[in-house]
Amino acid sequence: MNQDAHLRFVFLTGVSKFSKVSIFSGVNNLNDITRDARYSAIRRHTEADLDTVLALELEGLDREEIRRRYNGYGRLGERVDNPFDVLQLLLGRLFCT
Repeated sequence: MNQDAHLRFVFLTGVSKFSKVSIFSGVNNLNDITRDARYSAIRRHTEADLDTVLALELEGLDREEIRRRYNGYGRLGERVDNPFDVLQLLLGRLFCT
């Protein structure tokens, strides 16, 4: 049963670009937001996220060192942290080299 009529907003992620041809049967009018400044922080941790949402998880860790090591993205808008490295830090409580 085709459910395309019920889709309003779909967020596709991945490491390679999708062709805009026939991903789903009736959905091939996709907007690539990769280089849109309005969405620059949608897929990563922002400074505000680390200071609020993840604050308890980061207790005892040097916040400036986290910023120095992992805050490397921000070409289009708000600066964001490398999500993989931050999650590894939260899991192991050790800085990645």
